[in-house]
Amino acid sequence: MNTLVIGLYTEGETDERFLLNLIPRTLEKIIKERDGLLDIFPLFPIKVPKIGDRAKEIKMAAQSAEGYAILIVHSDADTETDEQAFNERIKPGFDLVKNADEPLCKDLIAIIPVQMTEAWMLADIESLKKQLGNTKTKPELDVRFPLKSLEKMANPKSKIHEIIKITFKSLPARKRRVNIGSLYSPLGQQVNLEFLEQLPSYLKFKKILTEALIRLNYLR
Repeated sequence: MNTLVIGLYTEGETDERFLLNLIPRTLEKIIKERDGLLDIFPLFPIKVPKIGDRAKEIKMAAQSAEGYAILIVHSDADTETDEQAFNERIKPGFDLVKNADEPLCKDLIAIIPVQMTEAWMLADIESLKKQLGNTKTKPELDVRFPLKSLEKMANPKSKIHEIIKITFKSLPARKRRVNIGSLYSPLGQQVNLEFLEQLPSYLKFKKILTEALIRLNYLR
């Protein structure tokens, strides 16, 4: 059985919490779908200093991930497509790594939620409600939008804040103990992958990851 070691470099700590749990589940699903035999180590979060140059930061992350099979690099799209985010915030770093002579991980793939990680968290409203202990209906929470419209939502993070506010508005302030920061890790473990597969940005990541595993001979 092959052993797979993957690093993860994210824009922010909350994104990291969500993706550290989501990506291994995605890997397991890919392996199962392709009848593979593959042992997956937990993802290793890569930390590098913020120097104000995203391309150089990605290169430093690749240096830290030297010896890993793959380094996954995250950026939110912040628009309705991932094209601008990739070209401006990821591709320059990938090019630096590609042309580097020193030891580093050269198998890099991008993960770019559209418009941001919080849209993927909203893909499974029932899991979000469960984390909040929420018994309100979707109309009460104003979350009747179809999944395919999620990537058109300009600020899904504000929608989660709104859901939290509606959930706890009848409680005294001292009992409002849930904040959005506490949701990333559990939702990464619980969000329904079949719902996520209705979002083009997630499907794109899954496809690129599958192709990388095949190219590196981890899967057929």
